[in-house]
Parts: sequence; C-alpha cells; structure tokens
Amino acid sequence: RRGLVETRAEYNVLSKARAAWMIVGMVVVIVGVSWSGFLDRGSDDYVDDAFARSALAYAAARSLNGVVSVVQSTTFSFSMLGGVSVAGGEILDPINDLVEQYSTLMKFSIGSLLVQKVLIDIVSDNFFKIAITLSGLLLILSILIEGNPYINTVMRAFIFIVFLRFILVVVILLNGLISTAFIERHTTADVSQISAVSSDLSEEIALSAEDQQIRETASESMEGLSEQRDLLIAERQQLEAPLERAIEALQSADAAVSSARSQVGLLDRFRSGNPEIDSAIQARDRVRDELRIVQEQYDEVSAQLEQTQRDITQNENIIAGRPNSLMERAQGQMSGMVGAINPERVSQRIEDSITNIISVMSLFFFETLILPLFFLFLLSKGMSSIWGVDLRNLLSNSHFSRR
Repeated sequence: RRGLVETRAEYNVLSKARAAWMIVGMVVVIVGVSWSGFLDRGSDDYVDDAFARSALAYAAARSLNGVVSVVQSTTFSFSMLGGVSVAGGEILDPINDLVEQYSTLMKFSIGSLLVQKVLIDIVSDNFFKIAITLSGLLLILSILIEGNPYINTVMRAFIFIVFLRFILVVVILLNGLISTAFIERHTTADVSQISAVSSDLSEEIALSAEDQQIRETASESMEGLSEQRDLLIAERQQLEAPLERAIEALQSADAAVSSARSQVGLLDRFRSGNPEIDSAIQARDRVRDELRIVQEQYDEVSAQLEQTQRDITQNENIIAGRPNSLMERAQGQMSGMVGAINPERVSQRIEDSITNIISVMSLFFFETLILPLFFLFLLSKGMSSIWGVDLRNLLSNSHFSRR
C-alpha cells in the first residue's frame, strides 16, 4: 500500500512537470508566432479583400441611387381622362428608401473594415511583440522559480497581452475562413447583378438624355425652318408671274415664227437669209433663254422649299417621337418607339434586384459586424476560462523534476 501511494505521488509529479514544460513550450510558440507575423499578414489580406468587395458594393449602391434620383426628378405625362402627370418620385420612393438604406449599411461595413485594418496595424507593431516577449520570459522565469507567489499574476499579465495581441487577428482570420467558404461567392454574384442593372439603367438614361438633347435641338431649329419655308414660298410666288409671262412670250414667239414662215413659199421656209423668219427665230430664242433662266430660279426655289419641308417634317417626327425611316423603326432608336425614361420600367428592373440588394445587405452586415462580434465573444469566454486557472496550484510540488 505504501508503494502504491509513492507511485501515485511520482505520477503526479511527472504530470505536473509535463504540464510545466507544455506551458513553457506554448509560451515559446506564442512569442515565435508573434514575431513571425504570418497571422497578421493573413488577416490583413482578408481585410483588404473584404474592403475591395465592400467598395464595389457601395459603388453599385451609389450608382443605383443616382439612377433612381434622376428618374425621381422627372415628371411623366400620359393620357387618361384628359391627361395625368405623374412624378417619378411617387413611383420610386419606396425603392429609393431601400437603396439609401443599402448605401448606409455599406458605409458601416466599410467603416468596420477600416477600423479592423487600423487595429491590425496597431497590434502588429513591435511594441506589442516586445511586450509579449518580455511577459513570456517573466512567465517562464516564474515557472522555473519554485514557490513563486506571483506566478498567477505574471500568467494573467501574459494572457492579457496575448489577448490584446492576437484576439483581433484570430477573429479576423476565423471571419475570413467563414467568408471564403460560404459568403464571398454569394456577395460577389449579388453585387455583379446589382451593378449590371445599374449599368443598364444608366445607359438607358444616357440615351434618353441624348434623345432629349436631340429633341431640344429640333425644337430650336423649327422656328428658323418655318421662317425659311415662308420666305421660300413667298419667293416662289414672286417667280410664278414672270414664269407665266415668259411662257406666254415663248408661245407668242413660236406663233410669230410660224406666221413668218406661212407668208413665204414652202421651199423658201427652209432657205436661210429670209429677214422676217430670221428675226422671228432670234426673238423666240431670246424669249426661250429668258424662260430658262426664270424656270431654273423657280425650280431651285422649289427644291429648297421641298428640302425645308422635309427638314420640318423630320424635326416634327423627332419632337413627337416618331421614326423618320424604316431603319429607325427597326432599330427602335427613337424614344417614342421604345420609351424614354419610364419610371414603371425602372421600378420593375430595380424590383427584380431587390432580392440581390437585401442579400448583399444581410451578408455584409453578418460578415463585417455580427460575425466578428460573435467570434470576439467566444474568444473572450475562452480567455475568461484560462484567466481562472490557478497556475500556482497546478505546478505546486513540481519543479521539472521528480521528488
């Protein structure tokens, strides 16, 4: 029986010695990890990646918010029982509230990541590395000194410094593992969808703005074209009387030539040198030249008038939103054919992305705020458990040797 007691005592001594060596080894490993910095680099890389994704999500939110603001500032009219005007904001107000909340949440996410990055830079500074090294050496010395009454105080000081040095780094690394495994691919897909909708709507608004500019230009040119048309009509009317007189004069000259030829014999009509016939022919040629000049002026004015009328018709079609050609009808280039900025269509496009918006909001809120706090809570609980360990009692009657 006495031998059994001695065996148990020796076993307890060996167990406590192994525990002491394990503690020393853990201290050495922790100090080595602190100086190596590979945990710091891993957490810093994750924060940079998460910050880039958050920035893209925020940019998509701001772009979508800009699209909604542009549509809200526009008033749309349609015919219904005499005509109704609807402001874009009346249709898009609920969606705009959601997009603004999305933007606000992304600001908090980006702010959280910036704070995490700053804290990583702080805890990875040489000050904390030196502090953890010195506290680790003190803890090892306290273990080596048998019966040291301050061993628990030194141990708790070391744990506290380790907690400050590694708690945030470990939290971020755990957060990064969860994000890489489950969250990142979903947020990337949702942000891509939101960006695509925002890009499409922005392009549509840009085309609408260009179309509106074309309409304004057409409206501005209508007054000048109308004045030009009136002047050309008046000018053509002024040429109608000279043209009629020239036609009548040519008809008279032709009659004079015929009369002069009828007064001579049949063979003499084709002989040259007859003064009356030659005079009549010359007079007819002069009248014909005058008619040609007047006719050319009349034709030129008529051509200008026709072109002006075509320009007026084209501008009227542009202002009314009607196509000017089969090509425009086929391509749907005119806003009257495809619709300029239709708030209902914009609302529908954004409503199709509401699921993506809510998903991005939830995932980033969970990743950048909830999950870090959850891991921080768990690690704090773990530190509390270690904090309550009585190292002096654990290492009593043991000094790395058998008694």
